[in-house]
Amino acid sequence: MAKSIPASIKASSARELALHVLRDVFGSTQRGAQESLEYRAARATLPPRDLALATELAYGTVKMRRLLEWYLRPYLQERLHTLPEPIRELLYLGAYQLLIAGGIAEHAAVFETVSLARRLGHRGTAGLVNAVLRRIQRERPAPPQPAAFADPDEYLGVVYSYPTWIVRAWRERFGERCAEILEAGNRPARGALSINTLRGTVDEARALLAERGLTCELSTLVPTVLLPVDGRFTHALEVAEPGRWFLQGETAALAAHLLAPRPGQRVFDLCCGRGHKSLQLAALMADRGELWAVDNHAGRLQALSEAAATAGVTCIRALAADLAAPWPAELQQADAILLDAPCSGLGILGRAPEARWRKRPEDPARLAAVQRELLARALGVLAPGGRLVYAVCSTDQREGEGVLEVLAARPDIHEERRLLIPPCLEGRDGFFLAVLTRG
Repeated sequence: MAKSIPASIKASSARELALHVLRDVFGSTQRGAQESLEYRAARATLPPRDLALATELAYGTVKMRRLLEWYLRPYLQERLHTLPEPIRELLYLGAYQLLIAGGIAEHAAVFETVSLARRLGHRGTAGLVNAVLRRIQRERPAPPQPAAFADPDEYLGVVYSYPTWIVRAWRERFGERCAEILEAGNRPARGALSINTLRGTVDEARALLAERGLTCELSTLVPTVLLPVDGRFTHALEVAEPGRWFLQGETAALAAHLLAPRPGQRVFDLCCGRGHKSLQLAALMADRGELWAVDNHAGRLQALSEAAATAGVTCIRALAADLAAPWPAELQQADAILLDAPCSGLGILGRAPEARWRKRPEDPARLAAVQRELLARALGVLAPGGRLVYAVCSTDQREGEGVLEVLAARPDIHEERRLLIPPCLEGRDGFFLAVLTRG
């Protein structure tokens, strides 16, 4: 019987840390890969180089799970799913090192993976891992070929490692660009920094980052967002310059830019989460006016209040409310409303390695009903002459154009603009956004 790995056990190597993450993601705890990696890395004593390797192995093995299963199945058949959990995950991890990851010495990949199997299993399971990995190393199985699949979406799902229903949805939505999107989603997402212009200009922020050795370029979507030219932005930047800037996806920042609230206005940020868009809106308002940031999670609102204080923002009013229930008296009428509605998150699969395996085909239709209700109610409190931006980090038609069908009952609402941003391309998240105004 395989030995379990208690949460308190420290990883002593990159591969062991990656194994812990795989078990957290696909085991009973169902943790996110990033959450697991951060938790376990903090308890390990690995040098930066080994931590980087652990991150690559863990994230890559999670993302490429379907392709890895396709490679492993001829050697194990149905036994793959009946093996003890740590042994099964070690086989995925070993196959990833041999067949997909670049720059890893094959002898080290096999030796260290088998050594872990010996520690966590017994002689028989360690022998199985050794035999399978050495056969893979010797035979170098060919990648999947289209002719072997009756369904082209099934082929793309295997070769790029996504559920077939997601492949089909993106092919129907984006046509010939589908394969490009799938491939891009397997690369690391590109981070972005949203600059707090209440604390300084974008050029000043760019100069500060250059002093830290970070070369940046200005986003072509949002004039207050900087993108890394080489490397990635990390949380350490927020710690180093509190309130000066914050990490945010480039397309997520676009919603506040499209709303463009003016100083002195009354603004609602509905479903604000941790409030990055609220901070953007406050800067656009020059911190003058009334900005109600609304969410149903007290912890997120507390984080927003702390971030606002650090950023020097005073116009934000954090309000805990369930927007599915009757709205509180504070939410009566607004000059501008940002509704970043709860959604399936199908546009941000590149940000969380495990996300593609946790989404369900019924998610878009289920959430579209919630989105339609929220949009209808938000339009009901939009003042004459006011502007509303509807945004979802999903590219599913039901959560985008389908939700805008509520406008049929509101002839006083004019649609100024709508944008559909494909997921993953140029490192961006996928979003649907619509700019609406009331006559």
